[in-house]
Amino acid sequence: MFRKALLIGLTIILTGCVTTECPTMPAKPTKPTLESIQQTSEGGMILSKDDAQKLGIYILELERGYNI
Repeated sequence: MFRKALLIGLTIILTGCVTTECPTMPAKPTKPTLESIQQTSEGGMILSKDDAQKLGIYILELERGYNI
């Protein structure tokens, strides 16, 4: 009796796990083209305001799982 109830319970659980769809990962954002990038002698970089904004949005999209 216990085995039958256990078998039915496991069947229901496994059926529920198999029939649910896995969430799909959104498409990876395209890497922006930074035209104004310049490297400094100290190893840093200089960007225009537009390129800095593009880079910031790209980084946020990567961190948030591409959901911007």
